[in-house]
Amino acid sequence: MLHLLPLDGPTTPQFELGSVDGPADQVARNLQGSEIIKTISAGWASKEDLSFLLPLLAATHDAAVQADEGANEETDEAQESGIRSKLGITDPQRAQYDAALTAIATPRANARQLPVAIKYFAQQCQAAQRDASAAGVQDFIEVSQQVSALVLKAIERGFHKIGINPQWPAAPIQAPPTREPAISAESAQRRGEVLALHMELHAELYRVLRFERVRAASDRIQARLSLETEDEPPIALYPGVGEIMFTEDDQARDIAFTVERYPCTAEVLDPRVVRIPPGKSNNRHKHAHETLFYFISGTGSILVGETWTPVKAGDAVFSPRWAIHQTRNTGDEELVLLAITDYYLTSQVYVGAYDKI
Repeated sequence: MLHLLPLDGPTTPQFELGSVDGPADQVARNLQGSEIIKTISAGWASKEDLSFLLPLLAATHDAAVQADEGANEETDEAQESGIRSKLGITDPQRAQYDAALTAIATPRANARQLPVAIKYFAQQCQAAQRDASAAGVQDFIEVSQQVSALVLKAIERGFHKIGINPQWPAAPIQAPPTREPAISAESAQRRGEVLALHMELHAELYRVLRFERVRAASDRIQARLSLETEDEPPIALYPGVGEIMFTEDDQARDIAFTVERYPCTAEVLDPRVVRIPPGKSNNRHKHAHETLFYFISGTGSILVGETWTPVKAGDAVFSPRWAIHQTRNTGDEELVLLAITDYYLTSQVYVGAYDKI
């Protein structure tokens, strides 16, 4: 039995004996809920996110797959070190992590750069394999390699979606088994414990990623640093001073509007001017950023949630985040409104496909 320290995380997954799904399939099924794998695979991770995450995932792989190197070493220097080598287990995945890191020009993390969660994970891996039998070590490494295979596949998909094309090393040619060998009840228990260890770390890495996205802004707030720069002195903002970031004209649905973004250095607020022709509306939509609408000219009505409210020049209406909203021009002249959002904050906080409009 593997000796793992107590985990404050997910319930230990159960490997089903005699299941149609083999052990690798059961690992994949249990990791379907990994937010880290989902985020990378869907292309939601930016290059900055990947530069932060990939060195940590590579270190996680090394900690799990190479944890026993030297731990069970024989005194004879001519003897191969570690049970992993004696079992004939190779590690081609390390080269794949190196290729991914090279593609985003990011070095491997040294030990001092690793967060506490990964250092703790490495200690768990070493403790689990230190006194384990050869079968126990093999279970640990096989599950860890199956996890890494899923992570690397997610990286490959995510790279493709954001336009990164790494030079992957040639994979070793192996004929896949027609059916994975059955595992014992003891092996199933060990594998469940190892998988729980990986699942807990994935959950922690996702929490760390979400904080890392706003860490720089948080540090500047705490340090009382101004965002004002000599290149961008304060200027009067008015309709027409910014750039058109979006235009839509769908006559079949009576949808027509433009969105102009005001130029300003900001980490939270993102002011835009929206123009809607007479008789037209903008899209009915919702998003992560909350918005204060100030109506500059014209008359219309605005939907927030399930309520339509008439508006005119000088009125202001607030739309909470994730509330359905839409604005309609009910007058004879262009409806112009200022929409002040917190997009620059929420686009960092929210992990997922983001509608910036």
